[in-house]
Amino acid sequence: MDNKSAEILKELKQYLLTGALSVEEFPKQDLLGMVYAEHDRRKEQFNSLGEYIAIYDLLIGDALAERNIDGLTILVDSLIDDLQETSSVSNDRMDRLRRMSDPVIVKRYQQRAKAVYDKYPFQSLKGEVAFHGKGVIYTVITGDYDVLREPEYIDSTFDYVCFTDNEKLRSEVWNVRYIENPEELDMTRLARKHKILCHQFLPDYHYSIYVDGKIQIVGDLSEYARKYSKGSPMLCFPHHVRECAYEEARICMEQGKDKPEVIDWQMKGYRQEGYPESYGLTDTACLVRRHDDKKLQSVMECWWEEVCQKSRRDQLSIGYACWKNDFHYDLCDLFIYQNAYIRKRRDGEKIW
Repeated sequence: MDNKSAEILKELKQYLLTGALSVEEFPKQDLLGMVYAEHDRRKEQFNSLGEYIAIYDLLIGDALAERNIDGLTILVDSLIDDLQETSSVSNDRMDRLRRMSDPVIVKRYQQRAKAVYDKYPFQSLKGEVAFHGKGVIYTVITGDYDVLREPEYIDSTFDYVCFTDNEKLRSEVWNVRYIENPEELDMTRLARKHKILCHQFLPDYHYSIYVDGKIQIVGDLSEYARKYSKGSPMLCFPHHVRECAYEEARICMEQGKDKPEVIDWQMKGYRQEGYPESYGLTDTACLVRRHDDKKLQSVMECWWEEVCQKSRRDQLSIGYACWKNDFHYDLCDLFIYQNAYIRKRRDGEKIW
């Protein structure tokens, strides 16, 4: 293989080390374009080429932002090694790159969550904790989508409940409750129904903390609820990428997460009603809710109606249900998939 690109990178490294090339002059996009073209010309299939370039884009961008010359030279060395391999970049090397990028990604998403929190216009100023009385932490697992994970942190003041259609599911911590499906809902909507209508399925509790099956509890969720509650009967995490349901809808259609015609019809209806762009977007993998609040109950029933009748992607409709009912939730400033309280733990997936 012609390693002319590797030789160019070696020269670039020397320019960095000698100071002939400044951080401001570093040609990141040209460099990545050259590397992409070089790998793309190889005969061997490289299924992860897009992710490979994206990770280096992230890592180089972070090193440039930190003015970290040593970090840049290490990354250039790594690119040189990859170009000099006789075959495609190995799976082991891709795994190493993913591990390298994880802290950078977490830092960026945490910064974003803090920025969204700081500008959130509906944050209550009362500072009153809304969640009192008997609490329950619950999850919902239907089909074969998730594995029930035992919490790493257990709070004896909470009950732990798992709703599932799997009669074989067992746990030492979770109280497993088998759910029927008389409406013959698809597995996603069956899970969403129990996720959304907490006040109906858990009427014996004053409040609940819902966590998705992909979430593992690693810290004190009662502390989380107390710390970030400002008086609203619902506490949410900000979405770690987007702030607009219309943008989320576009991504869902592109990635085939539901029928494009259904999502398009749904969002056109929202526009006609006046639901604004950039109204805010939550990640619904964790929700804290007070069950006896009548307005919240109305929001949840509206939300379920949307999910039941329109797209099953519940993040598209939760903001609409809040807007429709003139309801405002409290927000935390944490990256949902890695913080002191919960983390994402689905095998073989990214941390975000």
